[in-house]
Amino acid sequence: MLLRLKLFYLFLFLKLYIYGIEPPSNNAVATSLGGANVTYNNAYSIVNNPAGLAFAQNAISINGSNYYGISDYSTLNLSFCKAVKTTQIGFSFQSSPLASQNKHQLHLALSKKISKNISAGVGLNYHNFTNEDSYYKPSHSLSISTGLYYQINSKINIGFAAKNFVRNTLIELPQEKIASEFRIGGDYLVSDGLKIYSDFIQREDSPLDFAAGIELKQDKFFFRGGFSKESTIALGMGYKTAQYLIYFGATYHNQLGISPSLGLDYAF
Repeated sequence: MLLRLKLFYLFLFLKLYIYGIEPPSNNAVATSLGGANVTYNNAYSIVNNPAGLAFAQNAISINGSNYYGISDYSTLNLSFCKAVKTTQIGFSFQSSPLASQNKHQLHLALSKKISKNISAGVGLNYHNFTNEDSYYKPSHSLSISTGLYYQINSKINIGFAAKNFVRNTLIELPQEKIASEFRIGGDYLVSDGLKIYSDFIQREDSPLDFAAGIELKQDKFFFRGGFSKESTIALGMGYKTAQYLIYFGATYHNQLGISPSLGLDYAF
């Protein structure tokens, strides 16, 4: 039984690698927008685009996701961001177990407005990998991320984010490097309460990807939908009060299945 389970997860990793498929986003909002996140400013900008933190609310956020309906394949994210004088500071922790292995990540990000409409940010990321199988040695690595965010006018925002552009090694044997990723995208306010998001994503050793989503706000409710080029569609919704925001999102991949995500934010 154990051998069959290991072979199953090996097959899963090979399938993800062959098709260049990335797991859904690290929070339910971005998930429901098809993965378009480079200009969506919230506590998860710590990872997605540190420059966006400068325009985000002070918040504590928690998000849980399951990937493709596999009980052992999930992620938990905890994020915190707060303005300290003229700089927005963010901390984030992510745990991603998969059967006998586990990956933990810690993120620290700083963001500052260069002018009224432009911000820049930088992030330092710590990655830790452990596995119950003695073949895999525990390992850790550091990586750097950076980003820019620009409010062109009251309707259009654009952003750029780069992750691990120096390609740090995560595992020595067998060697595995943390893949680099570059994003450029924007959002457009079509009308009051209706906004469109889109990202172009270039991941290392993968073809150019495209993600897009739409968000409709009605009173305290949010309705979202999106897609990505890699055969993924997404839907989600949210409810917001003065201090709390609860949101749900899910993606469907035509070969791997459904990945649900649920989050809660507390603004202060």
